[in-house]
Parts: sequence; C-alpha cells; structure tokens
Amino acid sequence: MFGIIISGHGEFAKGFEKTIELVMGKQEKLEFINFTEDKTPLDLEKEFKDAIERIGEEEILFLTDISGGTPFSTAALMTSDKLKVISGCNMAMLIEAVNLRDDQKLSESIEEIIESAIDGIELFKLIEIENDFDSDGI
Repeated sequence: MFGIIISGHGEFAKGFEKTIELVMGKQEKLEFINFTEDKTPLDLEKEFKDAIERIGEEEILFLTDISGGTPFSTAALMTSDKLKVISGCNMAMLIEAVNLRDDQKLSESIEEIIESAIDGIELFKLIEIENDFDSDGI
C-alpha cells in the first residue's frame, strides 16, 4: 500500500477529505493538508514531513491543486524514487489512487491515476430528442 497526501490552497484538501469519506468511507494512510493564508512554505513543509511520518509507508503520492503553487513546489522538493507529486487533483484521480494502492506499487499506478483524472473530465452535451407523439398528445 502506498500513502497519499492531498494538499492545496485554502480549504482544497478539506473538501476532498469530506467527499472521499462520503464516497468511499474513512481511509487509512490518507492525509489532507490545507495551505491557508496563515501558513508559510516552511509550515507546510513541516506538515508534509509530519504526515509522511504518520503514514509510515515507504511510497507516498502527493496530489496537489495546481502545478507551480506552493503545495506542489514544496512537495516537489521532497520528490524521490519513493515519493511522487501530481498536480491537478480531482475526485476521479483520488478514487483511482485509493483503489489501486492496495494492489500495485506507486510507480505502477502513476499512469493509471493520471489517465483517470483526464477521463474524469467531461463536458455535458444536451441532446434534443424528437417528439414522436401525435399533435393531440396521444
């Protein structure tokens, strides 16, 4: 099993925490860290290191909101063979990561996790349906 840390600006992580619990129940080795305006990058780094310790797994995946933002950049500085960072986190990506982490190594899961994020994006298209009813409603 690999651990997962979700982080982003404002209450980003908290929203994912509530949603994943609703959809999949309480998950172990899953941490949610918000980067709010009262925190510095050093505060965030400490929270990341504390979360890594709590998780205690050899492999950890960071999912962050936006590439180049402080949560992404702070996590990226910690990247290694056993610690990976993906930006653009969405629910499809998180659900896929949670589903894969029991059966696969992190390195084997990365491409599937990214694909699920892409596949989870869809534009709703309204389709007009022809009315086959007679004009008198029968």
